[in-house]
Amino acid sequence: MDGSRCLALVVAHPDDDAYGLAGTVALHEHDPGFRFVLVHATDGGAGLIDPAYPPASQDLGSIRRREMDAAWIAHGRPPDRHEWLDYDDGAVNQVPFAELVERIGGILAQERPDVVATFGPEGLTAHPDHIAVGAATDAAFTRRRSGPAAPAARLRPPLHVGTLEQRTDPARPEAVGSRPDV
Repeated sequence: MDGSRCLALVVAHPDDDAYGLAGTVALHEHDPGFRFVLVHATDGGAGLIDPAYPPASQDLGSIRRREMDAAWIAHGRPPDRHEWLDYDDGAVNQVPFAELVERIGGILAQERPDVVATFGPEGLTAHPDHIAVGAATDAAFTRRRSGPAAPAARLRPPLHVGTLEQRTDPARPEAVGSRPDV
């Protein structure tokens, strides 16, 4: 092994990636052996625009994509690979599950990440897009983990973004981040 590590984060909308992992990514700002892969299922284009926000000449999805790029640059560690799956915001749960699993699984197969993070079964906020993305990522990861070329002994279950904020709660030993093997 060459010491390099890859983290793949698969979420539904711009800003979902900030829940739980932005700090972890920041720790690797100057680490040449760290690769960060970010996957967004949608561009968040169906969200609401605050009435105080100046009128925009572009659609909300385009604005949110630009904001996402700017946020990671300001953060100091933009993704090495950033994929937009271009599904309709608010309708990811209507995408055929097999299609979503295949698209996410294709990225995981190409990148071969050491760590995959996504939403847990509750989708953090119970948003249908979050739930669909989390379930599809789990399924894609499980297929890769159990496939013929998978290093099964090395792979652990995926991290769920919805539980990462619990990592510092000593009263919750079952929290994903508190496991000694994570």
